[in-house]
This record gives sequence, C-alpha cells and structure tokens, in this order.
Amino acid sequence: MEKIDNKVHSSLKFLNYDVDNIIFEKNKEFNQEKVKMDISLKKDINFVEKESDGSERYSVSLEINIFEDPIENNFPFSLFIKITGYFNVITKDENMKEELINLNSVSILFPYLRSLVSTITANSNISSLIIPPLNINKLLDENKNE
Repeated sequence: MEKIDNKVHSSLKFLNYDVDNIIFEKNKEFNQEKVKMDISLKKDINFVEKESDGSERYSVSLEINIFEDPIENNFPFSLFIKITGYFNVITKDENMKEELINLNSVSILFPYLRSLVSTITANSNISSLIIPPLNINKLLDENKNE
C-alpha cells in the first residue's frame, strides 16, 4: 500500500463526538395529515486548549430541534438533539483556521446528527425521519438571521 502524501492531509482533525442530550416526545393527539418539515439548528464553537504539538483543540456543538411544540402545531412528535464534536486544528493561517472550525467541522459533524434523527424516529415506532443532505452552513446562517 502506498503511503499518503502529507500534502493531502487536512489541517483539521476530527477526534471524537459525544451525544449530550436527546429529548423525544410523541404527540398522541396528532391528526394524521401531511406535515411540512420544521427544523431549527444552532451551533456553538469553543476553544478548548492549545496542544503540545502546536495544534488547538475546539469543541463544536450542534443542536437540532424538530417539530417544536407538537401539540399546538399538530406535529407528530418533537425531537431535540445536541451533540458535541472535538477537533484539532494546526495552521498558522487565521483565515484558514476560521474556515476549518466554522464550516468544515460543522459539515463533518452534521451526518452524525442526521443519523441519530433517523435512528431515534425509526426506533420510536413512527415513520423514520430521514433528513436529506443539506448545505448545513447555509441553513445555520438562515436560522441565525431569523
């Protein structure tokens, strides 16, 4: 097997993630009708520490809230999930660091959130909710501007 050239390694390293919180509530009064997807997303980025190798560790949290206030809005359920990913960044270029943390880390973490949504809804004996691939950073910007 050929060794990977260092030129293709990313300055961003995904270390791990935690599931911080899951809240699922089924609406037993739900009137069976088609429902428009109602999702809100938030992100929170925090510097954790400087590592001995010169890299910097960051935590990136994503929160998703699906079908908020299900009884009032006749949604089938409500689901809140918060996950936190841990990343190392090694670059002296501040613009690149900003992009890696604010955009790339979120893009790396989002599929884990999507998977949790599908698994939780499927295992809750309701129709599985599969969030399609999204431009997560654009959606976060839209939610921030609302």
